[in-house]
Amino acid sequence: MAFLAPSDLVATPVSRNGIRLDWIDNSTDELGFQIHRKGLGEASYRFLAVVGADVKTFLDTDLTMGSTYYYIVRAYK
Repeated sequence: MAFLAPSDLVATPVSRNGIRLDWIDNSTDELGFQIHRKGLGEASYRFLAVVGADVKTFLDTDLTMGSTYYYIVRAYK
């Protein structure tokens, strides 16, 4: 069994206030993924959501059009 970080995170705009995140699940025994987000100019990332094991996508729809966002996706056990 391998517990590895996800890779190749891609953010794709899907609406005026939505972004779809996709990543590669490199782990075989994670319990799920934690998603964190910060906006441009914010000092730190804040927890956004948890998705289950083997999930490789998340839709973030609580965004402001024209703003810049940064994401971290972490596998957890």
